[in-house]
Amino acid sequence: MPTLIEQIRQRKPGDTLPDMHGANLYKANLRGAYLRGAYLYKADLQGAAQSLGPALKRYKIDKIYSSTLARAKETASVVASYTGAPVEYDERLNEQVISLHSTDRSYIKEMKRKVREDHAFVPSDGESVNQAADRFIRALRDISQTRFSRVALVSHCHVIQAALLNLFSLSYIPKIDEASITALEYTGGKFTLSYINRKVFSPRLFLP
Repeated sequence: MPTLIEQIRQRKPGDTLPDMHGANLYKANLRGAYLRGAYLYKADLQGAAQSLGPALKRYKIDKIYSSTLARAKETASVVASYTGAPVEYDERLNEQVISLHSTDRSYIKEMKRKVREDHAFVPSDGESVNQAADRFIRALRDISQTRFSRVALVSHCHVIQAALLNLFSLSYIPKIDEASITALEYTGGKFTLSYINRKVFSPRLFLP
């Protein structure tokens, strides 16, 4: 079954994406137990990434799941160097796709405005807020069924915001800063939000 990104690439004008709730859209990874803590990160600059490693070392992370985008991979590698946890890449953690092909800044700006105003709006070669949230939450639920007790998810601002909005029916758009930590707990088949956007990076940390 093609991934979401492959389906967007293959889509022709007038086509629509398949139902995001299709059971076979993504292969589930179901391996018993439950996840006690899921940590979501916005990947950013090297300095910010370096600050995450020491902050996360005390959490005793069992495994790191990362977006396949370059800046997230870099952050995941830095965190892994401190925690010793293995890294697995999952396309479902990638940033929301506004446009795969367009380089027209005015068009992209307009599409960003539309997806913010209407979370069901789907750009012609992109995805809606709800679609991005759905794939991210599916990844989160699959990961929650693995044998690992505590994992780190390295992802991106807008898709994390979308997932939190949908997962917890928030009445506001949560702020997600560079190298911030948002923590979830998973018990009894239910996610709860421990905290949002806890900052571990500041330029002041690098001043004498």
